Amino acid sequence: MQTTNNPIMKLITKFLMTCLLATATSCTIDSNGLLENTDVLTEPWGTATANIIHASYSIVVTTNEGYYGSIGWIDPGNFYFFSNNSNVNVSICDVGRIRGVVDITEIPTKGFTEPKNNKAILIDGKVGHGYVLKFTCDGASDVYVRMYVVRPTINRIKRKGVEVRYQYPFEP
Repeated sequence: MQTTNNPIMKLITKFLMTCLLATATSCTIDSNGLLENTDVLTEPWGTATANIIHASYSIVVTTNEGYYGSIGWIDPGNFYFFSNNSNVNVSICDVGRIRGVVDITEIPTKGFTEPKNNKAILIDGKVGHGYVLKFTCDGASDVYVRMYVVRPTINRIKRKGVEVRYQYPFEP
């Protein structure tokens, strides 16, 4: 292989190597073999973190109109959404793999589960996925929650759950 002493070629090579190094240091390969951006995200103001543990309702959704519902976790890896108010319908949309709550910028127009009232909705909760929850009540405005599943957790008494980041109310 012939090498060159051309200063422009050396400069171009150095530039390309720097770009390659910068790209490689800001990304990793996730467990699914996908390139994952590891830059630090700034979540929107009002984003909260909660550990939702098996059979515990860790997030309660309420408005000025009253009690709307709760969000829990049931093994093996399902979110559990429930309302004890027969006028409340609950539905959820999985928006897919995202980096955090900040990536959910609008309310989906399709993909929500069938609304259920006074009943539980079970949906597979996937780490790295985002969800938009919709609570509707007769005579009141819809209430939305945007949520991101950070990681699985286990509490001191070995109950499984997930750490989530969420923003409520979500009003894009």
